[in-house]
Amino acid sequence: MSDFAPPAVILRRHVPNDHECVFTAVAYLCEGSTRTAGQRLRAVCAAKIASDPDTYSEALLGMDNAAYCKWITNPLNWGGEVELGILAAHFGVELCVVSMEAFYVLPFPMGDKGRAYLLYTGQHYDPLVGAASEDSPVGEEIKLFPAGSDAWDAACIDCARAQAVIAAANASRRVVKKIKCNGCGTVVDDPEGFKVHCEEFEHDDDFCYDCEEVTVVEEGDEAVPEGRIDLTSPDVVAFYNTESAPLSNLHPSPLLVGGRTYPTAEHFWLTVQFTSGPVDNPVAAGTPDEAVADALCAAPVEALNVVANSFSSSERTGWFSGTGGERLAALKAALQAKFTQHPTLAAELAATGAKTLVLVDADRWSGMSAAGGIPTGKNRVGEALMELREALGGAAAEPPRLN
Repeated sequence: MSDFAPPAVILRRHVPNDHECVFTAVAYLCEGSTRTAGQRLRAVCAAKIASDPDTYSEALLGMDNAAYCKWITNPLNWGGEVELGILAAHFGVELCVVSMEAFYVLPFPMGDKGRAYLLYTGQHYDPLVGAASEDSPVGEEIKLFPAGSDAWDAACIDCARAQAVIAAANASRRVVKKIKCNGCGTVVDDPEGFKVHCEEFEHDDDFCYDCEEVTVVEEGDEAVPEGRIDLTSPDVVAFYNTESAPLSNLHPSPLLVGGRTYPTAEHFWLTVQFTSGPVDNPVAAGTPDEAVADALCAAPVEALNVVANSFSSSERTGWFSGTGGERLAALKAALQAKFTQHPTLAAELAATGAKTLVLVDADRWSGMSAAGGIPTGKNRVGEALMELREALGGAAAEPPRLN
């Protein structure tokens, strides 16, 4: 790279915070495109692993070679160091992981076409690029640095330190709902506070005692309101909806309900959504709903949503609107069956003690999302798990809400 022009700054570019970020980030740096990156690069990794079972043995992978190939092609599973080594060789580059936790650079030097940097937060990968200024647009950046040189490692570590400070500040911020007086603009905590405000503050003659709910971002140095959830707290157990998480609805723990076996709690929950029977036993033999249940129960986890979408016309009325009573009742029925039929999982649930359980998920009814580092969501799955934990004899915990 004899024509390399040193950048003025190192910038973090963001890729989606999902299960495929390592593939998307590498594609951004090495291809300039992230289109179908997860699907394509997972296939590259699986093919390489399958072709060399001696190198990619059970000792290295933690599971049988063939099983790992199937595992890594599942879009819900994360890639890691094994995949980074393969992708570095595939693109002929040095992929360097910059830790935002320990502030060091871990290189995968598998080629001479350039040196690319990935920021690793501990849960997520993002590309690091060189740019002329902080405001440089996407496209006007350096993605590959000279191969064989660690001259930019220190600048990338400095960027990681700066990002860690921002992340710490964001983690302590909270989104809360408050009440705004439409007469004078004063914001109070709740309706009772608005009542007191109206009694104590003199408004003009046109004031009609009207108010509205508003969203307010609270900084970390403000007192945490009672009942709110801090995802960074050691008293919180946060988990993702993946097959590997025992508390997840996608965990492969079959349920027997009404004489029918459902592969996971998610399969049962979706069956309730698209059938008309009682939420605790939605399918009766010989009914039209049986075909729906058969199709859903036969679907693997990675194809479950695709199959479910084909039954959207039969969705229960009010499943996503109104009070959501049937949706919550079906969730509780699924969890009740899962944890009472699997003593090992019940023990895992009990082992969480009195900690607050939080599903981290884009669905803000089921779980909570921390987009931008600010946690929001209803966390109904976490609440239902804590309620069940107490019913099964585990530690009592008041389920906090973040509405």
